[in-house]
Amino acid sequence: MKKIAGSLVGALLLSAIAGGAHATNIALATDGSWNEFDVDSFSSGNVKWIDNFSGAPQHTGDLSPLSFTFTLATQGLLKVVDAGFAGDRFEVFNGSTSLGLTSAVPVTAFEDNPPDAGTDFYAAFADHTNFSYMSLLLAPGTYTITGALAQSVTLGGAPLESTAGAISVAPVPLPAAVWLLASGLLGFAGFGRRRALTA
Repeated sequence: MKKIAGSLVGALLLSAIAGGAHATNIALATDGSWNEFDVDSFSSGNVKWIDNFSGAPQHTGDLSPLSFTFTLATQGLLKVVDAGFAGDRFEVFNGSTSLGLTSAVPVTAFEDNPPDAGTDFYAAFADHTNFSYMSLLLAPGTYTITGALAQSVTLGGAPLESTAGAISVAPVPLPAAVWLLASGLLGFAGFGRRRALTA
């Protein structure tokens, strides 16, 4: 009996170690669409972003650590938002480098029924009073974005450490004024050249 129990414990430990080695990396489309992530310390044992969402083909829904990779040819705008219960904040990383914290919001208590945006990430991002967010301009390059819960809604006075959020990235087009100026300069240069040829 002891041998069987020892083997079972060993198998469970090996399974936990092997399960912990798996990670989900999502190739993030740079089209401004939202991509969900979760935090659930009860299931994953930590407060890092995990893949607990299986509603899209690229997600496995297996509670594995979650990262998002993308490449920008031009500047891009990275957005991160909390959409679970209002009162959570995230620290966002590119690889091991911190990009900072999402905006400050007051800690709320689950018992007080804080606002809940569910998975309406557009609504959460528009509600800067209740939901923490980040909007960060990125230079061209390749990024691997991860995150972790930095502040949590409380339950019974202790951090709940369970929430959902989302990330999006979109290229930032040059302002229309720059295009207008460039086309005006080109037109002026063309006019000057034609005038020089006829003289």
